[in-house]
Amino acid sequence: MTSLGTTTLIAAFLCAAVPLRRCAAQVEGGPVIGDPAPVVAVTDLDGKLFDLGTVLGKRPVVLEFWATWCVPCNELMPKVDSAFARYNDRVSFVGINVSLGETPEGVRAWLARHKPGFQVLYDSAGTGARAYDIQATSTIVIIGADGRVAYTGVGSAQDLSNVLGRVLAAGTQPRSN
Repeated sequence: MTSLGTTTLIAAFLCAAVPLRRCAAQVEGGPVIGDPAPVVAVTDLDGKLFDLGTVLGKRPVVLEFWATWCVPCNELMPKVDSAFARYNDRVSFVGINVSLGETPEGVRAWLARHKPGFQVLYDSAGTGARAYDIQATSTIVIIGADGRVAYTGVGSAQDLSNVLGRVLAAGTQPRSN
């Protein structure tokens, strides 16, 4: 085995031995907690622009950057569905498909089978992923009602209900327009 292969194997073992949150925190990039959330327009599956500014700063928002082929995204989906069922009356949920290796038709077929509750955007131009400096699929960004980034995480072990409960309990006020 090459030294690069050995190093990769050791890194994978260490990440498996340490709770995922610690490994996820090592991912470089992404929005900074406490910073204002980027306001960008991303297309939906029909090619229409959706301005994230229409939901930011009014109530908390969950952004999930995902792909149909992403194993951690699919493992995370039951937690997203559970959080949606529990909090959708107080939190907006937006799934941003990163569109790498995807087609709108393929995403629609996946949506027909899985029926997630969140609104789906199709980031074919990479606008959302660039604005939020997304380094991996299965990235969740939670934005408080004040329009500031409250949480970021990567991977299937994220506890969204707990995080959303804390964000809602913090009671940040919506920003005034």
